[in-house]
Amino acid sequence: MNIPAFPGAELVVFWGGIQQQIDGFAHNPIDYAAVMQAPTLLMHGAADQRVTEQEAIAIFDRLQEQKRFALFQESVGHGALASDCPKQWRDTVQQFLNQSLP
Repeated sequence: MNIPAFPGAELVVFWGGIQQQIDGFAHNPIDYAAVMQAPTLLMHGAADQRVTEQEAIAIFDRLQEQKRFALFQESVGHGALASDCPKQWRDTVQQFLNQSLP
């Protein structure tokens, strides 16, 4: 989308927190991963400047159900997987769905 992360993302978290009467900045995806009860495909771009590879792996490690981790090439950042690597993205999603769906 070519929208700068700062200050947009922080404003969304801040305003959403006000609307929902929560501290949006206190949420930690690593904590939530442990209670996921669905097959999960976690895809991570190696050039992601918002979520480190170590953070993505920590989330993945907490997942309990059927899971798969896909690391995309070094030039791929946060949220651009389908547009930057369409074939790898499509193949990864298709393989995961084929393995996960009855």
